Amino acid sequence: MNYLDLNIHLGLKIKQCRNNLKITQERLSEIIDISQSYLGQIERGVRGINLENLTKIANALNVSLDYLLSDYLTLNTNDLDEQWNSIIKGKTSEDKQTYISLIKDLEKYIDNKQ
Repeated sequence: MNYLDLNIHLGLKIKQCRNNLKITQERLSEIIDISQSYLGQIERGVRGINLENLTKIANALNVSLDYLLSDYLTLNTNDLDEQWNSIIKGKTSEDKQTYISLIKDLEKYIDNKQ
C-alpha cells in the first residue's frame, strides 16, 4: 500500500464510521474544528491528515487510531521494498536520483499542506 492508497483507504474508513453514526460531514467538521471542505478531501483521499486531526476524528467517531490505520500498520516492509525495486528496476542512476528528488519534494509539499 503506497501513501496515496493509504489516504484513500483511511478516508473511506473515516467516511464509513461517520455514516454509521449518521453524522454529516458538516457536523463532524464542526466537532473537530476543521473545514468541511478539508474533511471532504480527507474522505476522498486527496489530502493527507496530521496526527492531531486524525486523533480528533477517531475520538469523535468513537474508534481507535489503530482501527483507522490497521491496514497501514500491518503493511509488510518487504512489500514496500518490492514496490520500490519494481519502480526503479532498469532505471539509470540519474533516473533513480530524480525519483528520490521528486519524493523529497513531494514530502515537503505534503508537509506544508497540512
